[in-house]
Amino acid sequence: MRPSGSVSGVTVRTGARILLAAGTALVPRSAPACSACWSLDQGLNAGFYWSYLLLTLLPFAVAGVIGVWVAHTLWRETRHQASGIPESSTIEKR
Repeated sequence: MRPSGSVSGVTVRTGARILLAAGTALVPRSAPACSACWSLDQGLNAGFYWSYLLLTLLPFAVAGVIGVWVAHTLWRETRHQASGIPESSTIEKR
């Protein structure tokens, strides 16, 4: 016959201690999101900031350059059409 207060030969108090120890061991500790961010000096931190900013703005710069090129090409074409000068006569032949 089992002693009172025991389940499968393990007392409730011992089971509670095992459960508490396992729960404490399994509780996650706080961890930094980025391992490099916690050990950065000021110069490296600024390097990460500026490279992030550059890579974020670079697609807008490329789209802007392409847009300016297209607008300039269209402007030149309409200017030549309005003046009546054929496009081929403005190119200097060698």
